[in-house]
Amino acid sequence: SEGFSSPADDSVLDSTQTSLFSSLTPTGTEQRILSTLLDLGFTGLKSTTIPGSGIWVYAGISVNTLVNVSPESMKFIVNWDNKRIMGFEDNADDPNKMGNGFGFGNVNTDGSITNINIFGSGGDDSSGVGIVTAFTGYETFGHFYGASQEGLGLAIEGFDYNVQDQTQKKFWSDIAAATIKDKTLNPNSGTEPWKGFYVGVAEDMADPNNNRRIFYNTSPDDFLLNVNKDNGTVAGTMSGKDFNNVNNLITGLTIGGGSNESAYISNKTLGASLSGTNVITIAPNKTDLKPHGNYMVTSRKAMLSNHTTWGYWELAYVEPVTLRDYHLHIPGAKWIAGKQTLATVVNNRITTSFKGTYAGKAEGVQFNNATQMSEMTNGTTNLNLDFAAAALKPVSGTISFDQINLPVTSVLGDLNNSGFKATVSTAVQSSINGGFYGPDTQAIGGNFSARMADGMHYHGIFAGDLQP
Repeated sequence: SEGFSSPADDSVLDSTQTSLFSSLTPTGTEQRILSTLLDLGFTGLKSTTIPGSGIWVYAGISVNTLVNVSPESMKFIVNWDNKRIMGFEDNADDPNKMGNGFGFGNVNTDGSITNINIFGSGGDDSSGVGIVTAFTGYETFGHFYGASQEGLGLAIEGFDYNVQDQTQKKFWSDIAAATIKDKTLNPNSGTEPWKGFYVGVAEDMADPNNNRRIFYNTSPDDFLLNVNKDNGTVAGTMSGKDFNNVNNLITGLTIGGGSNESAYISNKTLGASLSGTNVITIAPNKTDLKPHGNYMVTSRKAMLSNHTTWGYWELAYVEPVTLRDYHLHIPGAKWIAGKQTLATVVNNRITTSFKGTYAGKAEGVQFNNATQMSEMTNGTTNLNLDFAAAALKPVSGTISFDQINLPVTSVLGDLNNSGFKATVSTAVQSSINGGFYGPDTQAIGGNFSARMADGMHYHGIFAGDLQP
């Protein structure tokens, strides 16, 4: 990138590497990092200071130190204001690869990177064949490089756990290095209460097509996030019920907490662990989560609207009584949240009988009892909202994908100052739940679930911006 270190010729690189190694007397780990940075065209000493503000994006690779395999593309995003860092496998939203590895940690004033906590998953859940893994890990070394922090390097290691049988694990060890690609101002500060909606399809890992649990919430009060942008943390709770059996529940699931359990970089980039005891009810019995594979993280695809944030989440648990291993997982587990419009503002919309069209995007999956769950494509939201208290059909329009068009309808009373609900007119069972976002109802967001007469299921999230 312009203004940053660029590749030099071989002789310059050789002499620079020699002077670097002799002046730093680095350990074997640091030598691997410096060598990887050189491969990326960067040379520089350890940073001894850090910037005071801004959000910077680094791109690079991670190299397995145990086996000879191709490097993974990596992206790191740093918030210098709250001194938090997040890293992602750069294939995290590749529909052809389940991998969704990510990690977060702290940046220190001396340029070091510490307290890395790694999450994610890999493998093919829906086939019921092969091993699905949950990633865990931590750093053994981390630092920024260059007088202007143009590069960074990490030594990270951990275990891949078999999600189904978590007594099985495999050690891994990587060297990661990246160079600066983009710098932006940080417009975010303060603490915000977010509310939202989610859907999560949990499958029997030995028989994915049968007895799915489809957890979702109907009230934004059942998905709460306290987003502390200054400390770079996220904390909250999730509760909800099963679309197939309302007596099956998620109750008081803990989201994140402190810096060891969560990270906030920006409204588009955050992640958190999920935890809790007796949080899953398969009526009438309760069960805990498994130790590994429980997290939520933002998507790195485009936002669905200007005032909402969305992403993925995963859980692993053993159902009581049957002792079947269940995994709630990507791509069937999505969430959407943001700072909701104040009820007094929505009341004004209701009083003035405001009408608006909201257009945006949608994300979802489809399946039946004979097919694997698959992600739908090109989701769009086009909803007409009539805020008048006497509106006979306050919510109408469509949520559409290449695979299905879901016509939306509603009845008197389906819209109030906390949000709205609706149904899919062509479904035998359906639920649509949404809320208002932005200072003046500039956006909507929510979840949808539908079961058709032919047995097909459609589940996901949607959002839209108010059109001029």
